[in-house]
Amino acid sequence: MVRWREPTPFDNHTESLKNWQRKMLIETVGAVGIGDMGGAVAAALKSNGLRVMTVLEGRSERSRFLASDHGLEDAGSIAGLVEECDLILSILAPATGPAVAKSVADCLSESGGDVVFADCNAVSPQTSIQMARTISDAGGQYVDGGI
Repeated sequence: MVRWREPTPFDNHTESLKNWQRKMLIETVGAVGIGDMGGAVAAALKSNGLRVMTVLEGRSERSRFLASDHGLEDAGSIAGLVEECDLILSILAPATGPAVAKSVADCLSESGGDVVFADCNAVSPQTSIQMARTISDAGGQYVDGGI
C-alpha cells in the first residue's frame, strides 16, 4: 500500500492532500510479465493482502502455472488491467517496455482511466521519458521503478 503523510496545520492545501491520499490507496495491482521476477513480485504483493491480476493471453505454460500457483487473477487483456487495477507493474524484458506502455496508453485513452503505470524494466533515461509522455498524454501516471 502506498502511504502518504497526514496533512499538518502548516499545509496550505490540506483538502487537496486528503483527496490525493484517497487516490493513492492501492488495492489491486496488475503485473504484466509473470516470469521469475514478475512472479516473485506478484506473490509478495498477494501475500501482503493485495489483489493481483495479470494477463495470461499469449503467455507460456510456465507463466500460467506461476500465476495459478500464486493465486493471481487473469484480467484477460491489458484493457482488463486498466479497468480493474490501481497500479500496473511492467516487469518484462526492457525491449518490450515501450510496447506495453503504448498498449496501456491506448486502453487509457479509450476508457478515460487514470491508472498508475510503473515500468520496472532497466531502460534508458530516454526510453523512460518517452514512456512517461505516452502514459501521461493518455491520462495516466508514470513511475520509473527499475528492479
